[in-house]
Amino acid sequence: MRTSGWWGWLLLLVALAGMGLSCASRGREMLPYGEAGLYWRANADFQRGRYADAREKLQALLNQYPGSILAPEARLGVARTYFEERLYNEARTEYQKFLQVHPGHERLDEALYHIGLAAFRQMERVDRDQSMTKRAVQAFQQLLTEVPDTPYAPEARARLREARHRLAEKELEVGFFYFRREEYAAASGRFTLVLREYAGLGLEGEALYYLGEIARARGEQSEAEATYRRVITEFPHSPFAVAAGKRVGVQVEARPAATPEAKSSRNPSLLDLLKDSWTDFRESVRVGAPF
Repeated sequence: MRTSGWWGWLLLLVALAGMGLSCASRGREMLPYGEAGLYWRANADFQRGRYADAREKLQALLNQYPGSILAPEARLGVARTYFEERLYNEARTEYQKFLQVHPGHERLDEALYHIGLAAFRQMERVDRDQSMTKRAVQAFQQLLTEVPDTPYAPEARARLREARHRLAEKELEVGFFYFRREEYAAASGRFTLVLREYAGLGLEGEALYYLGEIARARGEQSEAEATYRRVITEFPHSPFAVAAGKRVGVQVEARPAATPEAKSSRNPSLLDLLKDSWTDFRESVRVGAPF
């Protein structure tokens, strides 16, 4: 999809600079001026971590040369500086602006991916608002639908799955809240939604188990037993299969995972945080082109 690499941009910058090059007293070439010069120097600032300085030059390029061939790259650069500063709201706004101004651009997948990633980095814990999680899901789904062959696809799919898992956990959390208050109709709706909308994420056993618990609490013994047996047969690797087995007198091998009696808080572990930090580091190093 992307054919222009670092050397391609270097040649383009030199060509655009033309006679704008000047020499210092020691004979070294100074950076070019004009639109190419602004872009060149912005990239130099970016590589040194001076994101605000880079953004200032890129914005000057866009203001002074709105029709420049470098304008799309400059817009992406502005968005990327915000992203690197972890100013994710601003980054998402700039990437959205890029999509509006340059629809169909060859790097639209990059913009879509970072819109999703910015929202992904803003996701809250399960017990809090999940609006950013929903935005991440929407952006990653849009990327995979519109540009299925994007090189960002593997990372987008992994993050999409994680974001959807977070939403499913939220539904379980709310369902369990209603269950404890004996508001069984509301609880049943949440657990059923997990089975219907979030299949394949490994949470079906828990949702189904609590549907069995609801039937049991209502005195629907045959329905409860049938539901417990479904947990055992359809999701034998779920930790909730052990508890379901106890309800129907079937011994199921215990596995080292969360149990209904000790539900996980679902807070990120130190390992998760370290993995995210490494991912952030890898994403900050783009090989092949500025920004």
